[in-house]
Amino acid sequence: MTFQEAKALSIAGFLEKYHQEPSKIRGPNFWYHSPLHAERTPSFKVDIRLNLWYDHGLGKGGTLIDLGCELWQCSPKEVLEKLQEMPVWKAPLSLPTQATNPPPGIQIVSAVPLWDPRLLAYAESRRIDPAILKIYCQQVAYEIRDQRYRAIGFKNEAGGYELRSAYFKGSSSPKSFTHLRAGKAQLMVLEGFMDFLSLGSYLPVLPFDILVLNSLALIEKARPVLESYPSLILLLDQDAAGEKATRHLLASYPFALDARCLLGNAKDVNEALIKLSLLHI
Repeated sequence: MTFQEAKALSIAGFLEKYHQEPSKIRGPNFWYHSPLHAERTPSFKVDIRLNLWYDHGLGKGGTLIDLGCELWQCSPKEVLEKLQEMPVWKAPLSLPTQATNPPPGIQIVSAVPLWDPRLLAYAESRRIDPAILKIYCQQVAYEIRDQRYRAIGFKNEAGGYELRSAYFKGSSSPKSFTHLRAGKAQLMVLEGFMDFLSLGSYLPVLPFDILVLNSLALIEKARPVLESYPSLILLLDQDAAGEKATRHLLASYPFALDARCLLGNAKDVNEALIKLSLLHI
């Protein structure tokens, strides 16, 4: 594990597993009783979007490495060694990944209506409408190497789940796309389900059917769906992979339209929604 990888590990996840759950949640800010000193009122804040902590009682903050230095009173190198010794941190559990194949050993335990305040707060930090979230997603309990976790789950056509939380991004087997049918003539093609939820949060009534690829590697697998529509609207990410996929789809389907101009300078639909929401604060 490198220092960069260690800093990417979720501070909220670390506190939950080794210390305590948050006392209160305000948007992306999780508040705890400080693990660094005794206190009655929670003054230890973790911003799950930035993955940074700040202890108002001590006037100190930083990354997970900085927290480890304060918690264990040791050097950054020693903190890295301690994190490597913790089984939960050895799994690819807290490191974001776009891999098509799921991390080894993901087992779905249950899928129920969403209620966990931490998951709802994470969705709120992404500006997702809770009503839309609860219609299309579930709270999924899953296990990795005998450790149990919860995440927002979005089901695909094959019965697998895309899983998201503040400190995990992955999927369970089998991996597939998600086709949401509303009887419309147009099909909008999106890269991930957060894009779909963001679009639904902005336009509660969508005038088209939706194809969430869940991975750009699944474009060819989704060909029968793509070919069944007379009109495609492409709204993939504005990055190198999204550009390549968009060009491929435009070349393959003459009735496809690239709609990424709607994103402005945002990378994806969710970033565009967040920027739009901030303009109205």
